[in-house]
Amino acid sequence: MPISAVVPTERFVAGTDGPVQLLEVRLDAPSGDVEVLQDGRLIGRAPAGAVTEVPLEQLAGDPGERAAVTVRAGAEERQAEILIAEPGWTVWMISHFHYDPVWWNTQAAYTCTWDDLGEEAQRVRAAFQQTGFTLVREHLATARRDPDYRFVLAEVDYLKPYWDAHPEERDHLRRLVAEGRAEIVGGTYNEPNTNLTTAETTARNFVYGAGFQRSVLGADPQSAWQLDVFGHDPQFPGLAAAAGLSSSSWARGPFHQWGPMMWTHEPREGWADPAVMQFPAEFEWLSPSGAGVLTH
Repeated sequence: MPISAVVPTERFVAGTDGPVQLLEVRLDAPSGDVEVLQDGRLIGRAPAGAVTEVPLEQLAGDPGERAAVTVRAGAEERQAEILIAEPGWTVWMISHFHYDPVWWNTQAAYTCTWDDLGEEAQRVRAAFQQTGFTLVREHLATARRDPDYRFVLAEVDYLKPYWDAHPEERDHLRRLVAEGRAEIVGGTYNEPNTNLTTAETTARNFVYGAGFQRSVLGADPQSAWQLDVFGHDPQFPGLAAAAGLSSSSWARGPFHQWGPMMWTHEPREGWADPAVMQFPAEFEWLSPSGAGVLTH
């Protein structure tokens, strides 16, 4: 039962006496149990699977310390080091959506007219997919019902049409932004494919996008939302910094998870391990001018 990887995590499950840290063990041909020992003492056991999460019930040490452990699966053993994590943190998943106006469908269809297509619309989208106007409306309605609800709006190409078409919602949206319950990210009008356009086009994208977000909505965008574009102009981070942004976020480009997950040197059935990404998840993206933004 070869051990392909031992991955320390900062995830916890409920244990007998409180939160218990998990250790992730990845196996080829799993069977039996996976055991974890610290100083020769058994501190966790779990049934083996392709990805096994072992609760470390008896892990000794304080948060911030590093603990040496031995992972045992069948006849194989592997040494590992665990950073003892601090329990009690809560991860908030902030609701967000992204659309591709003009590229895959028209801006009008994405924002509001998709439903008018009737049966034709159902052939090109899943049942759970809704128009941009519907999604913005649901965010605002949920925020009215639940004072703890928070969400993100990232693209002016659906938000400005909504703003124009629904003036009755403007005060509510401005109030949510002021209270920190709605965050406007992006700093641009849309997600420009800057490897296909000129620097002047990119500059105008910042001017109109950030101008609307700051001057009309009263927001303070800090992150360039380049989530789904297919390439990045090397000068973009300098222009983003000049527009007053401090970070950017991608999910595509020469270094992203999809390529490594789908294509490996040793093809396997299903998706590959995204741990083979070619680039760090966070880095300083610098333009030729030397200006830049922190990027994820």
